[in-house]
Amino acid sequence: MGPPRASWLQQSAETLEFIKRDLSEFTEVVQHDTTSTIAATATAVREKLSVSVSFDFD
Repeated sequence: MGPPRASWLQQSAETLEFIKRDLSEFTEVVQHDTTSTIAATATAVREKLSVSVSFDFD
């Protein structure tokens, strides 16, 4: 009864480590993509406001 249980525990531990790495990678990708999207949006808004302001003063 010992070896099958040890094998099961080892497989469970390996699966847990795989899931932890996968979630960590997913978190990094989401953070990077969110940061990139926010930066692009901020740039677009800044450019739009700059164009609007320059037309208001002409």
